[in-house]
Amino acid sequence: MSLLGRFGRVGRWFDGPALAGTGKGRLGLALFLVSLGAMFLAAMVAFVSIRLEAGNRWPPPGAPQIPRTIWLSTLLVVGTSVVMAAALTAVRRDLGHARLAFRLGMALVLAVAFLGTQTAVWIQLQLAGGGVRSSVYGFTFNVFTALHAVHVLGGIVPLAFVLWRARRGAYDARRHGAVAYTATYWHFLSGVWLLLFALMVLW
Repeated sequence: MSLLGRFGRVGRWFDGPALAGTGKGRLGLALFLVSLGAMFLAAMVAFVSIRLEAGNRWPPPGAPQIPRTIWLSTLLVVGTSVVMAAALTAVRRDLGHARLAFRLGMALVLAVAFLGTQTAVWIQLQLAGGGVRSSVYGFTFNVFTALHAVHVLGGIVPLAFVLWRARRGAYDARRHGAVAYTATYWHFLSGVWLLLFALMVLW
């Protein structure tokens, strides 16, 4: 099959019917999220084990504080999830292609801004001596946030494609499976980030 043909098949999937009517789509998404969830859960369990073993010596003496920019990152990723929920509501209620595209565009901007703030956090930690090789403390923080950021980047790609299709009037109340799939993925990313944030910053 040609590259154009493959792209066409992907496009038809993104034009698919609503989530409630696609058993295969729901199962595929569920299996995908379960596999990702298992990976993040394993990482969190490892972190909790390290944290408990360290006891009162966490963070280690001399370790740099996590920049307050991470609070902004948290607001941005949660905001992305909230706006995606609003976009899904817009298409389900047939509020118009323009309103759907606007909300998807806002979600995309927030997602990109999240990666920008995370990059700022990493740079600040590197300059403060909190790099990956500095200590277990620096290693766990950098690896956890990098792992999440990779999946955020992976979520930006379908979000941008759904936005492009929405601007072309591809979705309505009967055909919006891709919007629902993408929204669910961003809700997952938001939930995972809140757990990571609680472990790394609040604990």
